[in-house]
Amino acid sequence: MESPAAEERKVRACLWGGFDVANYGDQLFPLIAKDQLSERLPNLELTCFAPFGQAPLPPGSPPLFPISPDGDPLTRQRRDYFARHFDAIIVGGGDILRFDPLDASQGSLAERAVSRPYHAFLDPFWGEGGVLPSILWNAPGAPFPFEPTRSLLIRRACSSVRYLTVRVRDEVSRGYLLEAGVEEPIHVVPDTGILLDGVIRTRIDEGESMKLLSKRRAGFSSRKTLCFQCNPGFLMNQEESIARALGRGG
Repeated sequence: MESPAAEERKVRACLWGGFDVANYGDQLFPLIAKDQLSERLPNLELTCFAPFGQAPLPPGSPPLFPISPDGDPLTRQRRDYFARHFDAIIVGGGDILRFDPLDASQGSLAERAVSRPYHAFLDPFWGEGGVLPSILWNAPGAPFPFEPTRSLLIRRACSSVRYLTVRVRDEVSRGYLLEAGVEEPIHVVPDTGILLDGVIRTRIDEGESMKLLSKRRAGFSSRKTLCFQCNPGFLMNQEESIARALGRGG
């Protein structure tokens, strides 16, 4: 059993994101974050939270729980829970800085009672002035402009905290935050999905991987290979045209 002194040295952080969504990228963020942060913080304890906390994350991922029981709006007691138990809240990645409702792309989640779970990613920062852990935005995206009625909430999300580092995934997201009145600095950093290759190399046997790819007729040759991943809804039934365009760029 660890001594009280060893227990005190642990860094407890929680990662918030849309990990419930049946999306390749969203469900990989926890594993990437765990590998990257553990290299830098050996005593890290990382726990994941999503709107509903129900998803089959890849093996080795941190444990996953709901941000709020039954997807309910955050109460002051729930905010206090995170303030007492964690040193930092890491928000992201993914396009989660938004207020729109769930749509059909979320599958079974869209049938749940709560239709706007994205609120939770900004909600805890609208507290009543109590103690909050540090807030770190792990390159989340803002996919749409914020409605003028939401601008005050966005500004409060970036001001009513003890410590906040704002790092978003692209210039478009940065622009939407500036339009909402968020003050600089807002940094643009690469999506953490680019670190996936390192996770794969440490966890998957290369020989076995090549065998599986060969069975699917996806073996590698001397030519450079490009992996293109996209939400099917964005393709708009233009798969062949997109494949030809990608081929011309090779």
